[in-house]
Amino acid sequence: MAYFFVIAGCGPLFVALALVIWVPESLRFLVARNVKPVACLAIIRRLGHAVSPTTTVTDSGEKAAVEKASVQALLASEYARDTWILAVAFFTVILSSYLMFTWSPSLFVEAGYSVSLSSASMAVFSLGGLIGGVGGGWLFTRFGSRKTMLCMAAGALTCCAVLMVTPLQPAANTLPIIIASLLLLGLCVPGTQAILFVLAAQMFPTSMRASGVGLPAAFGRLGAVLSAFIGPWILASTGTRFFGFIAAMILILFVALALVRRHIARTAFQVPSDAPLNEAR
Repeated sequence: MAYFFVIAGCGPLFVALALVIWVPESLRFLVARNVKPVACLAIIRRLGHAVSPTTTVTDSGEKAAVEKASVQALLASEYARDTWILAVAFFTVILSSYLMFTWSPSLFVEAGYSVSLSSASMAVFSLGGLIGGVGGGWLFTRFGSRKTMLCMAAGALTCCAVLMVTPLQPAANTLPIIIASLLLLGLCVPGTQAILFVLAAQMFPTSMRASGVGLPAAFGRLGAVLSAFIGPWILASTGTRFFGFIAAMILILFVALALVRRHIARTAFQVPSDAPLNEAR
């Protein structure tokens, strides 16, 4: 058992080291602070642009950035409305994810399934989350954030509705429907949570990005905490209450995503390799 925790603890450390070594800092962040000009040119070349070693890159795509944006400055800016809407979106999607991961195995055990099969249901949900995170990012780049995320939220609502009316008992022989719904629900809920971070990172200017992403995400973590208290209450009945509560959270998520002003358009990601750079030689 001790080896399990050692492996689980070392894994994130190796991932963090790999990110530090191979994942570059934001190009706009480097350009705005005029640091690592050679690294900036290397990043631009990796994006498919041909630049000479003597090129000096400037960014005219954003307003003049302040050195550091505090949370107070963020909430007093034009981005305050979207910040609070993102906080609601993070809260609802993280609460829904944690309720599923933490409490749905207990729901299936109470319905009459074995512990192993109930745990396997979470493996299916997690697999859906993996597919949704990667596939949702692919759709994000091709259709923009609004259409992608609203469609995924609508898909989650549909899955919850199916699970609300589906008998969960083994005698009902509805296991194929349950497994398919859990897979799609995982695709839509954790998948939306993953690309919500992408939306937040793209929404704010470089000077506000850390605060703009960190504040809503921190608020969303309150959903993870509350899931420990809400779970027993929604388990006190059939799956109708459990999945009905998650459906209510997803409905709030859908409305919040619809109210976001600064969604990322499809064209923001389609930069041809011969597109002109903002540069001063």
